[in-house]
Amino acid sequence: MPHHLIDIKNIDQRFTVAEFVSRTTALIIDISARGKLPIIVGGTGFYLQSLLAGYQFGPADNEPDMAYRQAWFDRAAVEGSDVAWMALKQRDPQAATAIAPLTWYGSYGRWSTCIQRSAFF
Repeated sequence: MPHHLIDIKNIDQRFTVAEFVSRTTALIIDISARGKLPIIVGGTGFYLQSLLAGYQFGPADNEPDMAYRQAWFDRAAVEGSDVAWMALKQRDPQAATAIAPLTWYGSYGRWSTCIQRSAFF
């Protein structure tokens, strides 16, 4: 049985959830078109959920602003891990209800799409 997406990156190369979803979706279409059943094995819960739920991501070349992200991590270290969620709740209560308060990565993702970066820094 052929395996896919194994050893496609070096350890020092990024592999984002957006890239995973894009590559995996293409493989599922290809495998299914050949009359075969694709079997998905491994991956993190977020990667699998993103694939199965059809999450949409920005362009693959859309690099995150690491300085901005680090500023929020630093702020969370001082003020508590739910600081991003609380800020998101103030800006977009509907988006905040869709994620758990202590899910930092979820809060950051929603947060970064809901506000202008300069609004709080």
